[in-house]
Amino acid sequence: MTEQLTVNIDDSLTDLIPGFLERKRADILSIIEAASRHDYDTIARVAHRLKGEGGSYGFDRITELAGQLEQALKARDDAQIAQCIERLAAQEFDGPISRLRSGALVRSWAVAPFRIYYQRHPDELLIVRVYHQSRRPIAR
Repeated sequence: MTEQLTVNIDDSLTDLIPGFLERKRADILSIIEAASRHDYDTIARVAHRLKGEGGSYGFDRITELAGQLEQALKARDDAQIAQCIERLAAQEFDGPISRLRSGALVRSWAVAPFRIYYQRHPDELLIVRVYHQSRRPIAR
């Protein structure tokens, strides 16, 4: 028989992730605006912040894309800079789409040691489920 795992988490977890992602979207908009002005210093500063904060929150894809942007900036490779910005702007860091047993389509993020299932709506990010890595629902 499998032992049930109960993990107690702070209720603010569901509040932190949407706010974090909204701030990252604002950062990406700042990068796009800076790129239109060829303001490489601003792009570098914001990319560095994205790289650090992405990893701190467990969003490794944000960290990876921002790191690639930093490298392109150091090389002064305008084509690669544009490609990195395009990937960030396309929100390529969103998780894969999957279907819950209920039939609902959701995306998911791995934010160690959790996996968060969410739905994006025009004005909000709805957290549908939070699982521990063992894939058991977390009891609140």
